[in-house]
Amino acid sequence: RGLDLFVEQGMKNEWLQKKRTFRDFGLVATLNCKMTQDVFSLRLIVQCRNTIVFGGIILETEPDEIVFERKYKDVEIKDGKLIVTGKISRPLWSKPLVELKR
Repeated sequence: RGLDLFVEQGMKNEWLQKKRTFRDFGLVATLNCKMTQDVFSLRLIVQCRNTIVFGGIILETEPDEIVFERKYKDVEIKDGKLIVTGKISRPLWSKPLVELKR
């Protein structure tokens, strides 16, 4: 039944990749992954005191781990910015903290 349900629901594979709490800044950042037969997407949700201040897809690629696996690694705060880091290259996404703390 598990495989049948997976196929019935469009063969979607979704998981929580990372959740980071930055208590000093009142922020929680969550990276959620979703993969179908056609696309892999990485969604970032940032909450400031339980209010979503940013939510969106920050990466879409073909659904191949070799393609997407190196493009993101962690979420950190550095130089006044919230940053989604990449494993090899420059940061995948960043936004000044002042824009997130409304």
